[in-house]
Amino acid sequence: SNNWEIIRVGADIKIKCMGCGRIIMMPRSKFEKVAKKIVRNSQGDNNDSVDI
Repeated sequence: SNNWEIIRVGADIKIKCMGCGRIIMMPRSKFEKVAKKIVRNSQGDNNDSVDI
């Protein structure tokens, strides 16, 4: 799946695959290069989704 849930944001970004559930961390600079689209969640929680 190309959809990932953003779990943690800091110097590193922690994201979770919406398809298989895999969790990875990557440097913020690399994340900013590979992220294609950020989809804001319409509900009250702070987790957003990103297409990579």
